[in-house]
Amino acid sequence: GDYRKYKTKDQVRSKLQSLYSDDSSHKNQVHAIWQFAHELKPGDIVFAKRGNSQILGRGIVLSDYEYDDSLADYPNIRKIEWTHKAGNTRRILRQKFLRMLPLGQILSNKLNQWF
Repeated sequence: GDYRKYKTKDQVRSKLQSLYSDDSSHKNQVHAIWQFAHELKPGDIVFAKRGNSQILGRGIVLSDYEYDDSLADYPNIRKIEWTHKAGNTRRILRQKFLRMLPLGQILSNKLNQWF
């Protein structure tokens, strides 16, 4: 559904626990959903990735968060201008290192150099 209806991360977490019938924290999913709906803003730079080790492309956020239930597979959307595609996907640091430092400190300069 529309992510804007969740006013706190705890509400997102509760919904995921209900959907998956578990008591996991769903920490990464909660954070990703929250950022996508509430924190990203037009002008932000984003990177598309595959798994924990490959960067597929770089883009600029063009729109606020939108929900369109006519888009059955991906109704939660933001318009992105994809500025760069990695020819051969780029490898990034292993996930264990990403947990230790803020993503911005580790990656922003390195990623921007690649693209």
